[in-house]
Amino acid sequence: MQNATATPTSTLNVTQLLLYKETFLSLNSSADASFLVSNFGFGSNSLTFKAGPSSSGITAADGTCGVRTTMTAVTQALLHVTETKDYFEGPIDAATWIRGCFNRLHGNMSADDWGGWDRFMSMSTAFYYPDLSLTFSVLKSNGIPFAGRKYVNPIDGETMYVVFVNIPAMGVPWEFHSHHLNDTTAFHAFSSNECGAQYWMRRSVAALDTAYSQLAMELSEHTNSPMLIAIRTPSTVAHDAPRRQVFEKYLGAQPVEIIESDDAPHCVVERYEFTATESSPSSFNGVSGLPVDEHWSKIEYTFVYNPAARDGSNDVGEWCALDKYDEYVAGVHERMFGVNTGWDRYIDRHVGFVVNARDGFGSLDTVVEHLIDDGIGFHAHDDSIVNNIEYGSAWTSLAYGGLGVEIFAKTNGTYFNKTGSNSNATLPQTTGLYPLNFCSSSSD
Repeated sequence: MQNATATPTSTLNVTQLLLYKETFLSLNSSADASFLVSNFGFGSNSLTFKAGPSSSGITAADGTCGVRTTMTAVTQALLHVTETKDYFEGPIDAATWIRGCFNRLHGNMSADDWGGWDRFMSMSTAFYYPDLSLTFSVLKSNGIPFAGRKYVNPIDGETMYVVFVNIPAMGVPWEFHSHHLNDTTAFHAFSSNECGAQYWMRRSVAALDTAYSQLAMELSEHTNSPMLIAIRTPSTVAHDAPRRQVFEKYLGAQPVEIIESDDAPHCVVERYEFTATESSPSSFNGVSGLPVDEHWSKIEYTFVYNPAARDGSNDVGEWCALDKYDEYVAGVHERMFGVNTGWDRYIDRHVGFVVNARDGFGSLDTVVEHLIDDGIGFHAHDDSIVNNIEYGSAWTSLAYGGLGVEIFAKTNGTYFNKTGSNSNATLPQTTGLYPLNFCSSSSD
């Protein structure tokens, strides 16, 4: 593998690179939550949204507008499994992508006729256990399909084991790593078309175990839960300069490492590092709300270009290909999101970042002013008011490999307020900053 450290110039004076949430689009939030609890030791807490008398028709027959399940694990970041009703999906709905494309490609990785690694396998989220033995035993007992791989930790040379499992109503693989596993017979090295470098842990086993024990103690989380360590998304191009510029501008984030394989065709892995944090005003006060050592909460965010993996165009149909999915979701977002307006079903799959800057993008108001200037659609909603300061998020039309971008920040009133006007006459007028409402067609 060839390594290069990227050093692009950033114009942001960001105090910390903070990631607070990953949200997963699910066709059945309750079923996916049960699957994760029974097989992997997650905790869960579900919230069902019911329509009131003034709702605008976003409901199921029983009046349910949506279900959001929070999965608890050894992390301060939120993991939301979200199932919403009736938001715009376009001609190819989420169920078709999940059941007709993703699950057909990797829904049964244990099958003798499984076609092997596909490009959507990089649409994954990674976790760590100090010991994978119990979880793997449960998977086998429950007959859960899986793919087992092993690799050498590049930091300390330890052998690592990772099991990949498809989450049924999401259609995305989750991966579970460990250095300890009793039964390793089903685990083998990554093949060249699987781009194994995307999955390597960049921390020693000792550092991972320390982070796990300290975070579990800090969060009072039971020790059967895994620790969140990485979020990945597939890329349709080897080096996406426009996306990198967006990350630099809006998040102050620069890639810490770019890895390119020696095999042809090359896979390219672009790594960012964030600190997992809670989505609260404490995120804006130094390290308040974080463990003493923020390295315990380090999260990798990785973009993966792997053209050697199979696409679904041959196995399923021309539409079931990464570039088609990437283009489709981006197109739905661009159609639906305007200036503080719009919503669609595919925004249920996104990552939430906290922007905490000393100057420049120090407020959500400033963030959205730049989004407007850059022609990027968004819809913002408020979160909380603390000490007369309002905090909120802008869900944007940005999407990479189908994974959307949410930006959480405090407001300063230069764009957002409760009355619907704003103090800057050169900007489009806004309807204000209101709570997210899954029972409203506008989401307000």
